[in-house]
Amino acid sequence: AGCVRCYKRSIVSSIESSAADPLFLLYPNPASTSLMLEFSSYHSRIITVNDVLGNTMLIKNNNDRKSVIDISKLSPGSYLVKVWSHGKTISRKFVKISDD
Repeated sequence: AGCVRCYKRSIVSSIESSAADPLFLLYPNPASTSLMLEFSSYHSRIITVNDVLGNTMLIKNNNDRKSVIDISKLSPGSYLVKVWSHGKTISRKFVKISDD
């Protein structure tokens, strides 16, 4: 007994970059008024913040190693920061909390 062709099936439900990804770090998370993005190098990049429905809430161009994003006008909830640089896109999830 046994199988002639055995396959292990796995389903990828999400892809998330690790904190060790060399493109950028994002902190604090959760955040109430601003996010800091810290990059490993100086490059031209586009930064977007999207809500969970995929709507773009903010767009910012950046050429520096650090960038501060003002999130104070966003409603509390989950968001996604996407960074486009040199044909590569990296995403990070963050949570916006109330700034009471």
